[in-house]
Amino acid sequence: MTRPIQDFLSRARARFDVDQAASYGDWITQNTLLRGRPFSMAKYPFQQAIADDMHENLSVIKCSQVGLTEVQVRKILAFVKRNKGVNAIYTLPDEAMFKKVSQMRVKPCIEENAVFQPESGEKMVRSMSTMQFGTSFLLMTNATEGAATSTPADYLVHDEVDLTDQGMLSLFQSRLQNSEWRIKHRFSTPTFFGFGIDGDYEVTDQREWVIRCPYCRHVQIPDFTRDFVVIPGLPDDIEDLGHITESLMPKLDLLGAYVMCERCHQGPLDLDDEGRRWVAQRPDIQHARGYRVRPLSTGRIGIPYIIGQLLEYKRRDYLRGWSNTVLGKPYIDGNIRLERADIEACIAPVPTRPDEVDPTRPHFLGIDMGAVCHLILGVGTPEDCDALLFETIPANDIVDRVKGLCGQVNIVAGAVDRHPYTPTAHDIFEVSGRKVFPVEYRGSAEINIVFDEFKNPAYAQADRTSLLDVAAKSVRSKRITLCGYGHQKETIITHFRDNVRDEKPESPARWVKLKGDDHYFHALGFMLFSLRLWQALQPLRKAETRTLYETIGADWVPDDVGLLVPSSHSQGLLSW
Repeated sequence: MTRPIQDFLSRARARFDVDQAASYGDWITQNTLLRGRPFSMAKYPFQQAIADDMHENLSVIKCSQVGLTEVQVRKILAFVKRNKGVNAIYTLPDEAMFKKVSQMRVKPCIEENAVFQPESGEKMVRSMSTMQFGTSFLLMTNATEGAATSTPADYLVHDEVDLTDQGMLSLFQSRLQNSEWRIKHRFSTPTFFGFGIDGDYEVTDQREWVIRCPYCRHVQIPDFTRDFVVIPGLPDDIEDLGHITESLMPKLDLLGAYVMCERCHQGPLDLDDEGRRWVAQRPDIQHARGYRVRPLSTGRIGIPYIIGQLLEYKRRDYLRGWSNTVLGKPYIDGNIRLERADIEACIAPVPTRPDEVDPTRPHFLGIDMGAVCHLILGVGTPEDCDALLFETIPANDIVDRVKGLCGQVNIVAGAVDRHPYTPTAHDIFEVSGRKVFPVEYRGSAEINIVFDEFKNPAYAQADRTSLLDVAAKSVRSKRITLCGYGHQKETIITHFRDNVRDEKPESPARWVKLKGDDHYFHALGFMLFSLRLWQALQPLRKAETRTLYETIGADWVPDDVGLLVPSSHSQGLLSW
């Protein structure tokens, strides 16, 4: 045997175990135990295909309590055990969750199963975060920038995607760049439509765990709706099962509840029928694989449990939590995301900028910074405002554009995103006569002015949630008219709807962006913030102006002085 052939066979043996022919699901059931018994997927047969699937781009949207974390832990352990010289990374949203899964899932699995133990005499790294299996390694970590930039990977598993910083998830993808495997698997209960795992699943082949009706042979996807769920005693006017309340419970026979066929209405359907299978709703999609696990994907969860959880979440005033975790569905309503109809009601019928607006009237400016900046110019009050102009400007041109606008109309106040283009935001502050304030999202105060060492205003701080709350309220209450949008109507609607208000019990509310296309929504928030900032600075402006005129010997104060404009007569007493 020649040396090249020997080297080839050596590399092959080093990379693959002898049982490489087994699927990952079969390998897991053949080689691992759970609490002393052979690990089995018989109770949740939908798990088998997910365990077997090593597609490069896989997303699983799921409800809770269906055993998929246990499966995925064993799957990633099988990967580093079966393949030589590979690195795998398993991420969780934060340190607490990472430690919990590592200590309560991964460590017991490794210690209980001989297949994961080192050969006699071998010394392997085995810590909470790093586990060695021969020449392969598994890194368990919370999704931080350090972890996302320090370790190459062949296989990434992101657990609880929707609770994880989405920017960090994107950063982790660079870890796969030099790999021959480049496998990325994402699992999560959903939160909002189009966000996180729901957005990932939408671009996949969308596999569903279907069942065939034994009576009419109709193939369907059982869901927790009145199309499928029969609860004796439930009034006919309750169309949404989420509207069931405590007061209805004495009338309901939950033990007699069952799932029926949506077409012939016969039942009960056996949710654990052996004939159930995965069917792709979009079989033409090849680049991304997706699985959706619903509570009715198994008969083990049961209708009484789902209703019990509904009432429990209602007691906590957290219906979204029930939809996300128990049903495995994203949640949305008009209170957490702007409705398209509300936005359209604010849009002027003519897309051009109104000609009748007096340029000497006080104008207000809002700018969201980026490689492409988004600008909104408006007039009015917080209670009745007109957005006159929507523009996108390259970051290199934004300072000149603001300077030009200041020469055309009477801009008395404005707000520009201070980060990440801090020097540019400061330049805008200066060319506007210190009227367009750099603003950073920080703190809980609605408005906070930060002064420099000379006691002059340097920039402002705002509570992000409060600022965007005002923007959303102005749209819902029709207090703003959107004019001058040109050909950007759909862009504005998209940007205004790309944020959802994330509300959880005992946690501060926060606005979460869905896809990152939210620039005009922030620009609107900044523009409306500048109206309130202008009002808040009036007492200070008048006091400083009075001091100035006393210094130069004047005995009057004009009414049209803007926001603290530098004066050649100030002799250094005023710099704003």
